[in-house]
Amino acid sequence: MRLKRQSPGKLRLPELRPLESLLLRVSFQRYALLLAAAAAALPVGLWLAGVSALAAWLAALVASLAIGARALEVGRRGPAKLHALRVALHRLERGTFAPEQIRRHCGDPCFRLVADESLRRAGLPRRARRGIIQGYARACATNAPRWWSSTTCEASCDRRSAA
Repeated sequence: MRLKRQSPGKLRLPELRPLESLLLRVSFQRYALLLAAAAAALPVGLWLAGVSALAAWLAALVASLAIGARALEVGRRGPAKLHALRVALHRLERGTFAPEQIRRHCGDPCFRLVADESLRRAGLPRRARRGIIQGYARACATNAPRWWSSTTCEASCDRRSAA
């Protein structure tokens, strides 16, 4: 793992090997890929079933667009997931990583993969990783207002820990 060259004053994050980066991208983006496949499967399923009712096609179109929009939203956060992992790797290399630092990633199911990978690289066994992540996820879910998206868990968790 090499350190990425950046301007002075910026955090120098470790670079991932190309194959490692590709595998992490696929792993982190599996929800986006699954949603995209589901969005494509609706109209294809109607076509294969030979449905000709306009109402069914319109409903499938609306559902596909909604699912596809969510897939794009999840997919756009891919670079942020890799960045969060690289920050955790930097902390691991410096010896400053603590499991509590992944708390902010536990409110969003997609970022829980980043939290799990960070804890895995820190050497925690699977059962311990699962317990830590589930505990933080429950804390975020009970502390955040229902109308907030899961990505705002960081603010609600930080507010809870400050109290």
